[in-house]
Amino acid sequence: MKRFIVTLALLGFCIGSGSAIRVAGADHNWTIHVGDGYYGVSGYDAKSIPGLLVPNETRLHFGKHSVSLFLPFYWVTGIGVGLLGASMLACAVVLKGRR
Repeated sequence: MKRFIVTLALLGFCIGSGSAIRVAGADHNWTIHVGDGYYGVSGYDAKSIPGLLVPNETRLHFGKHSVSLFLPFYWVTGIGVGLLGASMLACAVVLKGRR
């Protein structure tokens, strides 16, 4: 179990900092470049340009495809980290019960 947690922590640090590649001016960027595509999450903060309001936007990148969500970046990543933690807890409970 310790190896699993350490591996997830290292993966999180790598995606969040060292191996991140800029995606066209994103304010927040947790993406990696593999082959011809990007994988991960990028976010754009709300901006107010005179005469135009640009809302918060978060993009989920799946290779050459991406999905735009009009939610703040921190909401999307918070939900993702929460689901990851819940799945880790569920795996730990299941694995503990098998022993």
